[in-house]
Amino acid sequence: MAPLGTALIEPRRRTIDRLAQAAPDGSLPDSLQQHTHDPILLTALQTIAALPLGIVFLMITKPSLLGALLVMAIALVIGMASGLLVARTTPANGQHGATEAESASKLVG
Repeated sequence: MAPLGTALIEPRRRTIDRLAQAAPDGSLPDSLQQHTHDPILLTALQTIAALPLGIVFLMITKPSLLGALLVMAIALVIGMASGLLVARTTPANGQHGATEAESASKLVG
């Protein structure tokens, strides 16, 4: 989990932090919104969240080595699949702004 966090999450977190510090007050700039909806970041976060669940399951059930490897492979696949699902359902860059503009025009008109 540590290499995944160091290699994939931390550089993206630093970029988001830097862009957030430089962003003016008000709505999010497109570059910051794009970085917060990065599919690699979302998938890595979901995967890192699923792996400890597999570890807790191993601590409770204490399976054989083959069973433990199978459980961790399943946890990895579940984490990656849920991350890809979240990344696919997150609005793409530009879609979020269009939705807000459409909502505002409906309220006015």
